[in-house]
Amino acid sequence: MDQMGMLERAIAAPPQVFVCLDAWDEGLPKCLPQLLGSLRDIIRECPRTRIFLTGRPQVGGEVQRYFAKAVVVPISPSPRDIRD
Repeated sequence: MDQMGMLERAIAAPPQVFVCLDAWDEGLPKCLPQLLGSLRDIIRECPRTRIFLTGRPQVGGEVQRYFAKAVVVPISPSPRDIRD
C-alpha cells in the first residue's frame, strides 16, 4: 500500500481529522501540485477531514485552484514581531 493509501485508511475511522501542513510552499516546486492534488483526493474520499495550510501569500492562488471552497486568511507581521 502506498503512503497516501495508508493515510486515507488512517483518517477514515475517526469522526473528524485535522491535517496541518506548515510552510507547505517550501517543498520542492515540482512536488507541490502532486501534494495539493493528493490532499484534494483525501478530502473527496474523507469529507470530514479538514486541512490547514500555511504558506506565503503568492501561493494562495495555487491553493484556490485545488480547493475552490478554501478560506484564505492573510496575515502579516507587525514591526514589533520582527527584530534585528
